[in-house]
Amino acid sequence: MADDVVVLDAWPVVEYYKAPDPAASAVEELLADPNRRPIMSVVNFTEIFSAILVRVGTGAAERAGRHP
Repeated sequence: MADDVVVLDAWPVVEYYKAPDPAASAVEELLADPNRRPIMSVVNFTEIFSAILVRVGTGAAERAGRHP
């Protein structure tokens, strides 16, 4: 079966790292599905990295950047 590419926007991914809500649940399902290949633009990645860096700190931002 071919991988389904899923393009992620920054907002639901930031919600995923902040607290459980419907957006976070949807992102979690996409990241856990081995048949999906999530991608995002470098601009969205930078927005997420910055939000986590400001709210939680360097270690958490680096871990989020390595999330499979």
